[in-house]
Amino acid sequence: MNFPETMATAEQGLLLLNLADVDEPGALATLSAEERAEAGAISNPPVRRVRLASRWLRRTALAGVLDTAPATLRFESGPHGQPLLADQALHFSISHSGDWLALYWHRRARVGVDIELISHLRNWGRLLPRYFSAAEQRACFEASGAPIPAQAVRYWTLKEAWLKGLGLGVYGGPAQTCFQIGGAQPGPLQISGQRPEGPGCWTFGLANPVADLQLAWARESDGAAPEVVRLTPQVSH
Repeated sequence: MNFPETMATAEQGLLLLNLADVDEPGALATLSAEERAEAGAISNPPVRRVRLASRWLRRTALAGVLDTAPATLRFESGPHGQPLLADQALHFSISHSGDWLALYWHRRARVGVDIELISHLRNWGRLLPRYFSAAEQRACFEASGAPIPAQAVRYWTLKEAWLKGLGLGVYGGPAQTCFQIGGAQPGPLQISGQRPEGPGCWTFGLANPVADLQLAWARESDGAAPEVVRLTPQVSH
């Protein structure tokens, strides 16, 4: 896989991977014995493929960032199940939707990432009143009263990314997280988030790296937005 050459010195990175580009036998050989056993115990092939690819991506990519062998990395789970490096050498977040995986890492700041296939999220009539503030709901409906899926998924992925960055996941309550998205086009979006305990120093961003895919990221620091890099297989000569 063609990982960015600057990973070992960069402050942050945001990688996008299509499952079809993963060499499954090679990926399996990279995993720890425990990770291989976990993947082997999954009887559903699509679910097993996602588990295998996500474990391979985090192990291989983060080893490249830390300039070490993938086998040396140890992972553990946080209080709400979020994956962590055992020694907290850097922060990372991973997300999956359809045939896509995204991994966001940062050397100093907590981060979160979420991706969603826009066409797959359809239950907005149920989700919006339950998880969106009144202001967010107004922003997600046309004048006719019909929901705007592309707008709704923007807010949803921002909520998920922030909750992941906080280490809370769904336990943090998407309804407790409120966003405002503004800014004149074609200029950069102005995104701000609010939670009951206060926003802290978090920065947010949105991207559509491929058709029908919404990506949102959250980072507990200011600074430049991460560049989304799609990983591609190495070509043999």
